[in-house]
Amino acid sequence: MIVADGGVAQKRVVEKFLRENEIKNIKIVSCRKNKHHKVDAILGQKEITKKYKKEILLVNAEAHRFSLFSHKQKRKY
Repeated sequence: MIVADGGVAQKRVVEKFLRENEIKNIKIVSCRKNKHHKVDAILGQKEITKKYKKEILLVNAEAHRFSLFSHKQKRKY
């Protein structure tokens, strides 16, 4: 499974990439956020988003934490 950080547009970019590279059988979901940067919806196949909601949110939070850390490290230099 691939978890995209963003809404429909970000999910479609991942889908297009997989399609263009003939990569199949990978489920894609995305975490849409509100104006407070909190996830307000998980977009994707309903059975997957319900079954793996906790894991999807955890992966999204970790990716966000990592990107913030990396960005701060780069700004130090």
